[in-house]
Amino acid sequence: MKKMYTTVMISSLLAGGLTAQEIKSTQNSLVDQPPEVTEPLQNYEASEESPNTVLDLSNHFYDPDTPEAALTYAVSHTSKPAVAIVIVDNQTLTIDYLAPGQSNVIITAEYNGQATADTFIIGVRPVIKGDYDVATFDDLPLDPESFWNGSDSSGGFTSGTVNFFNSYNPDWQAWYSWSYSNTTDNTTPGWTNPYSAFSPVRLDSTVGKNFGVTYTSPLSQITTPFGTDHLFQGFFVTNSTYAALSMKEGDDYTKKFGGDEGSDPDWFKLTVTGTRSDSTKATVDFYLADYRFENPANDYIIETWQWIDLTPLGKVNKLSFELSSTDNGDWGMNTPAYFCMDNLYSVPEPPTGPFITEVLEYLPAPSQYMNAAPWGTPSSPQSLINGVNGSVSLGAFGGYIVFRFEQPVRNHPDNPYGADFTIFGNPMPNWSEPGIVSVMNDENGNDLPDDTWYELAGSDYHFSTADHNYSVTYSNPYSDVAADVPWSDSQGNEGLIQANSYFTQPYYPLPDSFPSIDQEQYTLSGSMIRSTIDTAFETTVYSLRRAFGYTDNQSRGKAPYNRPDNPYTPEVENAGGDAFDISWAVDADGNHVELDMIHFVKVHTGVMDGAGWLGQISTEITGAAVVEPDPTLKGNHELVVIREIPPVLTTTAYQMEAFAFRKGRLLQNEPVNWSATQPGAYVDETGLLHLEGSSGELTLTAAMVSNSAVYASVTTTVDLAVSTENRMAGNFDSGAGAASAITLYPNPASSFITLKDVEVFTMAVYDISGRRILKAGNNSGFQRLDISTLPNGIYILEADTKVGLIKKKFIKQ
Repeated sequence: MKKMYTTVMISSLLAGGLTAQEIKSTQNSLVDQPPEVTEPLQNYEASEESPNTVLDLSNHFYDPDTPEAALTYAVSHTSKPAVAIVIVDNQTLTIDYLAPGQSNVIITAEYNGQATADTFIIGVRPVIKGDYDVATFDDLPLDPESFWNGSDSSGGFTSGTVNFFNSYNPDWQAWYSWSYSNTTDNTTPGWTNPYSAFSPVRLDSTVGKNFGVTYTSPLSQITTPFGTDHLFQGFFVTNSTYAALSMKEGDDYTKKFGGDEGSDPDWFKLTVTGTRSDSTKATVDFYLADYRFENPANDYIIETWQWIDLTPLGKVNKLSFELSSTDNGDWGMNTPAYFCMDNLYSVPEPPTGPFITEVLEYLPAPSQYMNAAPWGTPSSPQSLINGVNGSVSLGAFGGYIVFRFEQPVRNHPDNPYGADFTIFGNPMPNWSEPGIVSVMNDENGNDLPDDTWYELAGSDYHFSTADHNYSVTYSNPYSDVAADVPWSDSQGNEGLIQANSYFTQPYYPLPDSFPSIDQEQYTLSGSMIRSTIDTAFETTVYSLRRAFGYTDNQSRGKAPYNRPDNPYTPEVENAGGDAFDISWAVDADGNHVELDMIHFVKVHTGVMDGAGWLGQISTEITGAAVVEPDPTLKGNHELVVIREIPPVLTTTAYQMEAFAFRKGRLLQNEPVNWSATQPGAYVDETGLLHLEGSSGELTLTAAMVSNSAVYASVTTTVDLAVSTENRMAGNFDSGAGAASAITLYPNPASSFITLKDVEVFTMAVYDISGRRILKAGNNSGFQRLDISTLPNGIYILEADTKVGLIKKKFIKQ
């Protein structure tokens, strides 16, 4: 947590509340030889609990004609609201600190009718105990004398750990809610100067640092990243130059506060509303200007940074801001609806319960969500802490995050269904973006994730289409706006993370946000599974749910979130999300390891694929929770999983894969029985689906031999367009038309196989069990493949060609 305090330091008579005319009158009343300032009064900063400050004014003033003269000292002005009592007794000045904020004080020294003055600032910081965060706005990149107003259409920003809403209209180049700035122009009136604070010096004694600016029409909001209640201590506030000069001087649209005689009871009020998680609300009011006093000398317009105490709001998850004024017209408030904020203090609830307490690493891959709030910024991972309503995107394949819980996660025997923790994402029906989960035990005891990662083997881990040593290299397109990001992978494939019109910011991680990422290119590695993306429909893209063992895969349920769903059934029964069993852990060779507990969890995007007009597959995470042991909660723990097949089969043969599992572990010696709903369709002992004579909708079912009640089914449509000649030759084409006429020769073969009359980009060879055993690719196209190292047997060739993806059966002898 950041431990910070800040105070205001300003040194000018204007900031002290005197007008230029008053200063000139004071100067003209002085004789030729007034006392002189030998050492300017310094600015003082202290806590509201600090002891009094005492100083000798004779060290600061003297009379040049009579150095030994005893001067008379007085406090001529203290700006309102006063944050300290300032008393002069003879030549001793005493400051008694009262409340957080800032006051400008003018001290006069007089002798024999001759007087001079000096001004100093008293800045008082609040006393805030415990761990707290501060939104300083200095964690946001900004050039000197500039501002950010949301023109990048990102929708907001995060400072500290809280989120500031922004809405920008590019047609009107207009915005509302929050911007941030460091402009210091406190003299230019009017709407062309909306970003400057009237007090150009910020709370930490420096000029030109960042602060927040809000235009509250129609909405100004700040939200917590956790979706739960937090205690906001307060913030420092001042008027914008636009509002302050409008109230002080009036203009064509607004009145001068107090009127010409200074007696109008005008006011300009800020109302802060806090909203709690139970939807109840509380408010705090603060007057940015107040002319209602019986004595006009007490009227004021806030011209310095002042403290607003928000503790009366209690614990809230949203702050809303509203401005009101006595100066109103037919179209609402005339006073410019702006104010400036700095150093918003909040005390988050201590991380307790079952949720994530710390995020240790976040290294995303390029994606449409990158570099934009709320899903793809460096502060996004903080939203996962202490809840399940966060917003983090891992991007395309390999993007990852590492987190931990408050205590180690134990592989407890009484955990329901054997599940030890649940990770929540944002999947939709028929839309899964699978993330692969790994765990680590802190074996060396140094409290760092630097030991061995063990993947939790999910339902697709054993399929031949999975690659457990996969990597992708992403290259920077060097664009300030959305642009396709080139990639190449370890299998020889190349492609693009395609830009779209919905997300216009750069997709490659920016250096200011992700300095650890090489700005030329970087590589991400890990296990990869295949997911069939169906983009054939105009309004819906399909990426179906994996059976178990992947996150961003199952819909959210209901609280309590430490009560998991059964990971081996598709129903949402309790918390929903994706429950994980530490007992699924495997080493680099795929062998199961026994872990009593784990300390760290890693999630990476496990699929490398585009999603048509939806963008790309990118795992999202919203939170995680440790499971509460409950031996009474039990359910089925056996299942059969069938590898996904295309929605339409255009080949007379297709290699099927199906595995049986018990408690998430593969039953290697458990065969399955296949059945089909079409006459003539069958799956042989090698798992090869035969479809000669079949057409129309086909459902295939695989059931455990030892327990036929445990089964899985898949449905596809058979649409064959294969010539009798090719079928007689033993060629099994997966494409119709031109693809079905392509010939593989020789067949049988001993050294090489060739695809005739087609340009090939990649070839892969699978054995009859569906395991890929050979892969080759050439971006310039090729036709021939060396199979001399293969054992004799029956194989399936899968080729990505210029006319589409085709599959053919051949014999190596």
